[in-house]
Amino acid sequence: MAATKMQSPLSILRASAPLTRPIHTSVFHAAQRPQALSSALVLSRHASSATSTSSTPTQSQTPQLSWDEFLKLRRSRRFINLGSSALSGAASVAIAVPAFAEFEIENIGAQMTGLDPMFVIGGSLMGVGAVGWLLGPFLGTAFFNIWKGSVRKEFARKDKDFYSHIKRFRADPASSSVNNPVPDYYGEKINSVADYRRWLKDQRAFTRKKNKNLL
Repeated sequence: MAATKMQSPLSILRASAPLTRPIHTSVFHAAQRPQALSSALVLSRHASSATSTSSTPTQSQTPQLSWDEFLKLRRSRRFINLGSSALSGAASVAIAVPAFAEFEIENIGAQMTGLDPMFVIGGSLMGVGAVGWLLGPFLGTAFFNIWKGSVRKEFARKDKDFYSHIKRFRADPASSSVNNPVPDYYGEKINSVADYRRWLKDQRAFTRKKNKNLL
């Protein structure tokens, strides 16, 4: 019988070492997978929260106007246009007076038309003032759009809807007269929702009166 060789403890450890290394490596990778997965979830959560927070200001940047706010702004625009017409008309006359005096427009107009120079100069100044008055609403609207630029688009949309309601619900002016006109045909006196309801009642009352007179 061949004599069996006794193995030393060191050789036993060397022989078993290759078996233990893969076990420890696999255990290490298995332990790392949940950590990697959790970190990926945290990153995706942060990304989704960043996307939601970045989209929220975009939605809140769109201003919304109530009908009462719109009607107040509409009234302010009307006053601005009236003031602008007065200023532009006065400025046009103030500029035209020295120009007419320098070029003697009254004498030229009197020779061409045969009218008195005072009538010529008076009519010319009235014409210049009328042109300046008509330019006022354009200047006033431009100033209003700059002043209320943040709500300009919403105001324009509401203004279009408002005029569509006015055209739809106002009374038929065919039977109106000087003594019996359509009440507030363009809705210029509407400054609140309560005024609009009152305007609707006036239109219905005018229509009933018209139908009663036709019977």
